[in-house]
Amino acid sequence: MSHNIRPAASAAGQPADSAGRDRTAEPPRTVNQLPVIDWRPKPARPGELPAQFYVICLRPDDEGERPYIVWTIAYDPGYQRGIWVAGNGRYDLTWERAQQVLDERAATVHPQAGRGSTSQEMSPATPPGTTGHVSAPAAWPEDQVIAPADGEQRQARAALTFLADPADPVLGALIRITSPSHILRCIKDGAIPAAVTSVLDQHGPALPRSVAAWRSRLGQIPSADDLAGYERRGIRLLCPGDPEWPAALDDLGDTCPYALWVRGDLNLRTCCTRSVAIVGSRAASGYGAHVAGQFAADLAARGWTVTSGAAYGIDAAAHRGALTIPDRGPTIAVLASGVSHPYPAGHRDLLGTIGGCGLVISEAPPDRAPTRLRFTVRNRIIADLAAGTVIVEAGLHSGTMTTARHALALGRPLMAVPGPVTSPQSAGGHHLIRTRQATCVTSAGDILGVVCASGEVTARQAGG
Repeated sequence: MSHNIRPAASAAGQPADSAGRDRTAEPPRTVNQLPVIDWRPKPARPGELPAQFYVICLRPDDEGERPYIVWTIAYDPGYQRGIWVAGNGRYDLTWERAQQVLDERAATVHPQAGRGSTSQEMSPATPPGTTGHVSAPAAWPEDQVIAPADGEQRQARAALTFLADPADPVLGALIRITSPSHILRCIKDGAIPAAVTSVLDQHGPALPRSVAAWRSRLGQIPSADDLAGYERRGIRLLCPGDPEWPAALDDLGDTCPYALWVRGDLNLRTCCTRSVAIVGSRAASGYGAHVAGQFAADLAARGWTVTSGAAYGIDAAAHRGALTIPDRGPTIAVLASGVSHPYPAGHRDLLGTIGGCGLVISEAPPDRAPTRLRFTVRNRIIADLAAGTVIVEAGLHSGTMTTARHALALGRPLMAVPGPVTSPQSAGGHHLIRTRQATCVTSAGDILGVVCASGEVTARQAGG
């Protein structure tokens, strides 16, 4: 599975594949690894993304059943990620109904639009069999589209945050090949159909144990009234495909969050466009806390978002530094607990302030206490959402070093601040610098120089 598709520009200024072919002339061969078996073009209206299409995909379901999906998709060179979803999907259709929806949508926008196919021309009356699945040509990467979640899918994703631990690769693989609502129905039934398990690869053996664990937590699923109560408390659910969903999260592959619970009024995607993570030791020295706060304030003054984990020590100093610059760069707290369960308890006021002028986000359901696993896996989100990660102080075997490893694995710039050679809290940063895994930085200007040089953002976007 490929992410971060960065197509070259064709002579006409449109995206092209590695062979120079115009990628906007037809839709991708696959959507969420499901084959595109029929499509119609949709001319872009003013303000819309270019090269939009209506497509039908075939999705595995119960044995003997072949439900179809109709999606509106678009090739968006602006995000340099290959494909961006431009409209809602229709799920679990028969072949005849899928064809009808496809024709209705095409006729609404462009009555003269012709029918296309990613393989051979197909008759609307004859549903294609599994032998008609189309693989992408060798010269083309696997295209990925995350469809915006409708009401049923949103409720299912919300339920899955209660049933499964975050970053569960088994559930992540299931979401990649079938819909969250279908997964939830299968969990309630206690079994996943063979048509789905047959494409799970290495995760197949772990599936029965995972389903049993998820099924044991069905009593924890919130009711519709509970979900409405979260909204009244200012907590919203973000799902893949939502306009506010950060595209960078797709880089996490099968460990991408099922959904994110968010408190705060700002747009998460916009805030992450220019974001730096500042993380470090809970047992911070006075020097480390000063540096973290100063770096955060300087970045915020230049309009950059400061992301951290709201822990004691360096994290808190970074958040507080950003908060000293009103109406400039916001700060994002990524929690291991739920967004309405302040942790640590001593940071209740700090998290309340961040929620009022920045964002508090979590994979965990709103009222959940943190667990050791959630502390570990939330670090990948901190590293992923930022254009670069700065380690201020860290012991050699600290949790901060896991954030550093996530940043390196994701290909994000990693930076470290030098400290006293006599301090154990400087050992992790010094190791990263000495082994050339991290760049030594001593100012906000150094940080932005590294981020710009990496290509994550341009110098103009950096604003300094």
